[in-house]
Amino acid sequence: MRLTPKQLETVSKIFINIGTLSFGGLVIGKFISPNIVPWDVFVSGLLFSVILFFFAIIIDKGEKNE
Repeated sequence: MRLTPKQLETVSKIFINIGTLSFGGLVIGKFISPNIVPWDVFVSGLLFSVILFFFAIIIDKGEKNE
């Protein structure tokens, strides 16, 4: 299934939003209240955020090249 450039832009924005929310909730939450968020959740949240930002950049670049 081929997505239109507008749809690709929307998907890229969704990935960025999800990455931002997971970073805020899981990574920054660790520093606000260290007892609530365990270290493994902190690390997985950081990795998840980075992966989503990476996918958003790839999708956005692919949309601009077409």
